[in-house]
Amino acid sequence: MDLALGLIPQLGAGFYQQGLFVQRYVCLMRKDHPLAGGDFDMNDFRAATHAVVVAKGTGHGIVEEQLARAGIERPVRLALPHFAAVPYIVSESDLVVTVTDKFAEATRERFALEMREHPLPFPEIPINLFWHRRFHQDAGNRWLRGLFFEMFAE
Repeated sequence: MDLALGLIPQLGAGFYQQGLFVQRYVCLMRKDHPLAGGDFDMNDFRAATHAVVVAKGTGHGIVEEQLARAGIERPVRLALPHFAAVPYIVSESDLVVTVTDKFAEATRERFALEMREHPLPFPEIPINLFWHRRFHQDAGNRWLRGLFFEMFAE
């Protein structure tokens, strides 16, 4: 593999990394959801029915870990293995889902979704570009890293 992109805390020695941007977690729901207007506090979050993205082996597990650590329970009606179906499902239901702000911003207009600040403050998630040391001086890999940085760095 030439490059990896994301939050990959399990990588050990022998890898370089370069920061691209920082993500934060927000709540996403359809624009005409009963909770889309007014305040959206922890009581609203707990009362809402939720979809949960269970993306095993990724940094997104931090959401469920922190909610469990804070003792926050909520009714989960749907578990999804990845984010691809989220905007389709949320736009046609009363489900609320916790996603990254980048994902919410990319989908909210097309699917008529509302992004709300999450009532539980999560740490910001650094998204980095990773490559193995054996490719550090490789001209093609350096070009590809530069392209990724040019396209995605904030």
